Amino acid sequence: MAKRDIAKLAFVGSLGLAVPVQAQTVLPAQQGQQRSVITASVTSLYDSNIARASDAALSRRGLEKDDFRFTPTLSADIYKPFGASYVSLAGSVGYDIHARNSVLDRERIDLTAGAGSKAGPCGVNVTGGYQRRQSDLADLNILTTGSAATTKNTESIFHVESLIACGGAVGIKPFAMLSYSDSQNSSQQRKGSDAESVTYGGGLLYTQPSIGEIRVYVAQRDVDFSQRDGVNYLGAPELRARYGGVRFERNIGARLSGHVQLAYADVDQRNGTTSGQGFDGVTWEAGLNLRASSRLTLDATAARTADPSLGFNVDYIVMEDYQLTAAYTLNERMTLTVTGSHRARDFTYSNTAVAIPVNEDKTNRIQAALRIQPIMGRFSLTANAEYSKRNADTDFYDYNGVRIGLTLGAQF
Repeated sequence: MAKRDIAKLAFVGSLGLAVPVQAQTVLPAQQGQQRSVITASVTSLYDSNIARASDAALSRRGLEKDDFRFTPTLSADIYKPFGASYVSLAGSVGYDIHARNSVLDRERIDLTAGAGSKAGPCGVNVTGGYQRRQSDLADLNILTTGSAATTKNTESIFHVESLIACGGAVGIKPFAMLSYSDSQNSSQQRKGSDAESVTYGGGLLYTQPSIGEIRVYVAQRDVDFSQRDGVNYLGAPELRARYGGVRFERNIGARLSGHVQLAYADVDQRNGTTSGQGFDGVTWEAGLNLRASSRLTLDATAARTADPSLGFNVDYIVMEDYQLTAAYTLNERMTLTVTGSHRARDFTYSNTAVAIPVNEDKTNRIQAALRIQPIMGRFSLTANAEYSKRNADTDFYDYNGVRIGLTLGAQF
């Protein structure tokens, strides 16, 4: 079994609670070239609605509506192969500094380390990581009283995953996976969303160059909201999510590639007043990548998922997400990228006496970025702009906003 056949487990999902095999996981690792890239960057960002709130809700956020954010960041992309093994480190460490809303000043950490090796006929992979940041205010519900409790919250997420897959480069490879995550909130009002989760599962991966890749999998994720006592913190104290599905991937020539996935999901709220309620239905995902010309690349994705989540203190979210990205190379130094997306979410959670609930929302977003690399020696410059608009079933959560940013980076 060659090094490129070692299977890897990618950590995905909002706050570490989305189900790993539900989307991009159980991917065969490609042979990696040794690299060690360190990037130092500084981002200046203007946000016309940093509170992610309507005018009616702004005062309860306790924030000035618009702000400038300054973020120095140090990033790493390190991959070291040796023999039939490898180690890796990827991610960034930065700090957000706000001109008007210092309550949002916070470290921004996202680091993942990995190691993999051949062990007889099998490939073994272990990854682990740590994220820490201010919560996205678009995913925090608004309280009827208080402001700091609505706004200031630091999320800390630790996760570790392992996967083993056995077999050759062509043919059938059985695989098994196990992962653990621990998510914590700093605000006492958000402690009801603190959660530990364990995911386990496995399946079969069939690889044939003339056909592509076919994966059949099953998995279960058990989520424990340890602080939900029914008095101070309401909601289902436990969730169980079961998934089973099939995924097909195919490269069609050098210009076109795609995948499609169909799965059945069963998400149950357990051991609480909402026991027995949950989601029971089909989820899906599709993606297409097209090199339309030597300069233009198109990426389209669409998905429907049902995942446990920390957002809005919910038990789980059913979400549909559609996105189209076009990247155009203007010349050897400049690339323009434009992305349009639509997201629709349905929330299932227990309302509290101090929360204004939102049951569903739709968010449309368009983004454009112009990257110039190099502008001088090791330096690069990226200018980006974004407009987003959310409509919820409760007008209180409707908002729109514009972001304009500039990032100067240097590679070492």
